[in-house]
This record gives sequence, structure tokens and C-alpha cells, in this order.
Amino acid sequence: MRSLKVMVAGSSPEIIWIMISESEIPLTDPIYEIINSEIDLIKWKTNFLFLYQDWLNKDNPQVYDINNLVNKMRIDAIVKCNNKISSDKLYYWFDVDRSKKHDFIWKIVQ
Repeated sequence: MRSLKVMVAGSSPEIIWIMISESEIPLTDPIYEIINSEIDLIKWKTNFLFLYQDWLNKDNPQVYDINNLVNKMRIDAIVKCNNKISSDKLYYWFDVDRSKKHDFIWKIVQ
């Protein structure tokens, strides 16, 4: 089973990466068709990049809000895809604003 993260990385057209090797999954991989059946990837990526640019240019923190509609759409699509497939497991790649919390360490809270 592949563990895959869904994230936008610069101008790369790929948005799915193998977690262990950090290598891109090519756009021809069937996983893109599965995800695209749940969310319009081009529209989602455009909206995400708009949020990201808004953060870069105006310091708008919405890109880091897990409840923002753009982020929720991706999470909902990933959940639906994970319920459909057994050969891969998709994960949402989300981080904090490292410019404000450069030494932040993720911890599991139980």
C-alpha cells in the first residue's frame, strides 16, 4: 500500500507525492482520476494557490485555517477516496505558518 500526501508544491503540476521518498506521483497515475472524481483538482489547486498568494502578499492566514472551505474540500475528497480504494492511502499535508512558529513540532495529543 502506498502512503501518499496531497499537497501543492510551487509550480509543479503534480499534487500527490509518495510520503517516504518525497517523489511526485505522475499525472498519468490512476489515483488522479479517483481524486478528480471527488474534487475538481484544477479548480481546487487554483483556489489553494490564491489563498497561498494572499498569505504571501497580504499576510492573510486563511491558508492555514483547517476550516477554510478550500482546505475542507480537500479533506472531504480525501476521505471519500480513501473509502473507495485499498491500494493507496491518501493524507492531507497541512502545516502551520512557520514564519510565525518556526520551531513548532507536531505532537499527537490523546
